[in-house]
This record gives sequence, structure tokens and C-alpha cells, in this order.
Amino acid sequence: YVDAAFAQSGGAASTFSGTISSGAITSTGKIQGTELEGTSLDINGSATFDTDVNSGGFIYHKNSNANSAAYTSLVIQSDVGAAEIWRNSSTRTQTGGAAQSFNIYNNQDTNIWSGGTRALHLDTSQNATLAGKLYIGSVAATATAVTGLFLGASNEVKKRALGSNA
Repeated sequence: YVDAAFAQSGGAASTFSGTISSGAITSTGKIQGTELEGTSLDINGSATFDTDVNSGGFIYHKNSNANSAAYTSLVIQSDVGAAEIWRNSSTRTQTGGAAQSFNIYNNQDTNIWSGGTRALHLDTSQNATLAGKLYIGSVAATATAVTGLFLGASNEVKKRALGSNA
């Protein structure tokens, strides 16, 4: 029985229209189309997500569950264990994070880099090491005059009026 929904050319190519119900589909070539939808994605090996747009290439990570306790998490695994970045939901406060908080977890040191330099180092004893200066005040160091605390290199600690490129 041949239906109009199936067409085969003289070569090995076949064209199907409509929905195809199947078990596992294996391909040795490229799967092409505008959308691939499924309930999970398992990639054995490296993955590249490429976009050709003039804005950013975004990976949008969303928990579509409408429940207020539904949070979203990204777990990064290597040979030394896992690290996690997560955003709590409007009511979830597990793991010590406040509701709606953005959180980073690592069972080893955690670093934030800027301009090729480790700007902030947090060790497993909860000590923080800064590569630059630390300004503590209610406004940025270049805003209008506000008194703040300045911590710099060589054990510098100063009370300082912030405002003129402090």
C-alpha cells in the first residue's frame, strides 16, 4: 500500500509528509530543519550551539513549571565533582539562599575573572581575596561626595570622601 504522503525518488532519498511514529531513529548524516522538539537532549561528546544573528547568542534556561517552588539550575560536572549555578524561585529558600536569589556553589575555590585577571578569589574557608581595591559606601566611587571605607594594597585602610575619582 502506497499513500500520497510518501514519495521516493530514483535514488535512496525518501520524503514523508505528516507525522511519522517510530522507535529510535539513527542518522549518520546531518538532521536539518527549523525546530527539533523533545523532552530531553543527551549529547555524548562536545556540543556547539551556534547562532548567526547580530545580537547575542543566548542559551535560555527556564523551568516552565508555573509552581512558585520551581527553580532553575545549571550543574557543571568534571572529574573533581560538580559545581552549580541556580536561581531560586519566588518561594524556594533551600540551601541557605533567600527566595529569588542567584546562587553559585562549588566544593572547591570559586573565582571571578575580569580582563584576564582573577579579580575575586573565594576559598573553601570563606576567605575572600581581591586583586584590586575595595570601596565600601552607599554609592559608586566616582559619584557625588559620600564618605566610605577604602581598603587597598599594603594594608591601606582609609575613611575617604568618595566622589572625585576616589
